[in-house]
Amino acid sequence: MLFKNITILFGIILFLKSSLFSQVVSVEEVKFSYLKNNWLVGEVEISTATNNDPKATSDKFAENVIVRLYVAFENSKTVGNLDYFVSQADIMILEKGDKNVVRFFIPDKVIKMNRYRLPKYFYAELTVDKKVQKFDSRAFSSNFNNIESINSFMQKARQGMAVNQGRLMPSYNVPLNVKGNDPGAPIYFKNF
Repeated sequence: MLFKNITILFGIILFLKSSLFSQVVSVEEVKFSYLKNNWLVGEVEISTATNNDPKATSDKFAENVIVRLYVAFENSKTVGNLDYFVSQADIMILEKGDKNVVRFFIPDKVIKMNRYRLPKYFYAELTVDKKVQKFDSRAFSSNFNNIESINSFMQKARQGMAVNQGRLMPSYNVPLNVKGNDPGAPIYFKNF
């Protein structure tokens, strides 16, 4: 009887611990494809859970969410044979249960000029109220071996992106005739 009670108590503690430190916003999937007009689109599908931050206004909402996408394409004409792109989308507010798609685009002429195919490496980083959410295997390409390789990639991308500054764009900076109606997009802070 005592062993059973201890087991139940241990299970309750584990459940409470996991719910206290659960992911508020998480990446469900990252995928890349070409549109009919040859623009590349990267889609980061995210979902929102309970916000357990004691400083949150409500546990049903997450505010000040940033989705930052790091991308690298193979390019034999560059030092290190990779071209880096980094962009971010600033989301105003998400509600528990929301499933949204955050889209990033690279113009067709940039793709054509550099003869890019699909990215060799990518990572979608999430922050909620300036708190980086934990690493999730659905957020990065399978070419990474460990967290250190992802951190190294992000550092190289931040350093190497200068030549491509502004070429990976969140959907709210893309012409309407390219992005269409942007289904599933969250409510953004639009940075111009």
